[in-house]
Amino acid sequence: MGGSWVLDRTWYEDAEIFACGLYEAGYMQTNDWDLYQRLYAELLYAPAARPPRLLVYLHGPLETILDRIATRGRPKEKDTDPEYFASLNARYARWIDGFKRCPVLRIDVREYDLVGDPRCVDDLATRVRLELEKEIPQTELWPAQRRRKEPFQLG
Repeated sequence: MGGSWVLDRTWYEDAEIFACGLYEAGYMQTNDWDLYQRLYAELLYAPAARPPRLLVYLHGPLETILDRIATRGRPKEKDTDPEYFASLNARYARWIDGFKRCPVLRIDVREYDLVGDPRCVDDLATRVRLELEKEIPQTELWPAQRRRKEPFQLG
């Protein structure tokens, strides 16, 4: 039906990373995991389950990820055992290496610091636009005359 969507996480990740992690950690019983996998397999081939046109994959070494989490200072993240993030990072690495459902734009988080240097947003947007131009005609989202003069602030 047209239109564009931007999601911060795909349903692929829910099944292949987070649910898998729950099962591996013993929070999901084998019969529940088997049922979940069967439902997920059905969903993969459902007409409404079209893959995205582009998956932007942010990655980096665990040390960098843990430093960013500490800098962000969210209480639930600060109190989480670093081993959880290590296993999550490992599951993501395994998953993305086998992901073939759509093009993947891999972005190393060490190359960009959105908090320290918000100007890199334009570079990231350009990289995404260049990847999508092959399939979708792009329009200027932020025409030059409308650009904000003050720095972008995450809030």
